[in-house]
Amino acid sequence: MSPVKVRKPIVKVLADADAVSRECLQQFISAAENAVKSRGIFHFAISGGHTPKEFFELLASEPQVKSLEWSKMHVFWVDERYVLRIHR
Repeated sequence: MSPVKVRKPIVKVLADADAVSRECLQQFISAAENAVKSRGIFHFAISGGHTPKEFFELLASEPQVKSLEWSKMHVFWVDERYVLRIHR
């Protein structure tokens, strides 16, 4: 049995919510490009609510996002509020 590699978390301290959203966008773009290049597909899950709102606005408006291969992406919606409504 080979040892498990433990990665140290990368902690970034950013100035404000806008900086966090922009950092998330850059990481999203990088992850999408790398996944499509290496596996031919990118799976990702998005959450509802107010927290990711600014990120979604950037995702919808930034020019660099338009060059992503959206036909090779699968989007999953994850929102516990919706699940709770179904089962009540």
